[in-house]
Amino acid sequence: MRRKFIAQRKLFSVRRQQGLGLATAIFVITVMAVLATLIAQLVTNNAETTQEEIELIRAFYSAESGLQFGLNRLFPPDGLTPGVCPAGPVNYDLTEGGFSRCEADVFCESVTVSAVDYYTITSTGTCGEVSRTIQVRAQ
Repeated sequence: MRRKFIAQRKLFSVRRQQGLGLATAIFVITVMAVLATLIAQLVTNNAETTQEEIELIRAFYSAESGLQFGLNRLFPPDGLTPGVCPAGPVNYDLTEGGFSRCEADVFCESVTVSAVDYYTITSTGTCGEVSRTIQVRAQ
């Protein structure tokens, strides 16, 4: 009788544990799927942020190139010809190398104080949908 009771107890214990493996497997698979989805979303957001950062850097250097063009026009390298501060904006379409789809708009303002000319050059670089603006003052 004792043997029969022990055999029934083992059989009952085994039957009770049969569904535990399946429930554990489903739980683990669900957790792994949620983690995989979150990681994929994080990687996508990171790639978008990186692309936007690249565009901002390209726009900054486009603005800096436009500023150099403006300074070059105002203070020519030969030093012989007088510089010109154009009245309106000057647009430069930049197409070389990393500047594809970029442009620079350069504005120059001149103020004379006590017979000394002061120039303010503002350059706005635009690449795609982002833009950066740089301003410099020169005498």
